[in-house]
Order: sequence, then structure tokens, then C-alpha cells
Amino acid sequence: MIRDRIFYLVEYIENQKSPREIAEEQGSDTKTIQRELIKLGFPRRRHAEAQKLVLKRGVAPHPTKGKHHTPESREKTSRTMKWRRSLGKTAEDPKPPNSD
Repeated sequence: MIRDRIFYLVEYIENQKSPREIAEEQGSDTKTIQRELIKLGFPRRRHAEAQKLVLKRGVAPHPTKGKHHTPESREKTSRTMKWRRSLGKTAEDPKPPNSD
């Protein structure tokens, strides 16, 4: 059942709800809501835009905030980046130094 354009204008655009949130509130399926939005001409949000909205509203925790690399992972990343930069000069060893 296609809900009217005004309903989606309020929920999806003004209230910035995701299709999943609208579906849960309406007792519907996420894909059904996505199809209705497309049929009514609403643009899909890009992944980055959707993620910003989710973080802004506190729907999900930030995936990296408060997390830190271990000294071992920092060293491994450093070696890999040095190897990648060196590829422009010489590519004698096609394997990265951390691939053992």
C-alpha cells in the first residue's frame, strides 16, 4: 500500500528518518518502504549522508570513536605505507612486507 507523498515528505525528508525506521513504525518491511519512496520520486540517500544522520541522532554508536590502534598495528601500517611509497621508485618485491 503506497502511503501518500505528504507522509513521506514529513517522515523521510523533514524528520530525516530512515526507511528502516519508517518501516518499523508502520509495521511494514524496509524494502516496501524503499520501493514506495522510489515510486514517489524521493532521492535515495548516499551512504555517507545516511551514516551522518544515524550518528547525529544517536541511533548507532560511532564505529571508530574512542578506539585506538595497538603499537603492533601502527608499526604494520607504517611498514605497509613505506612499501607502497617505494613502489614508485622500485618494485622489486611485489609482496607487501606484512604479508607473511
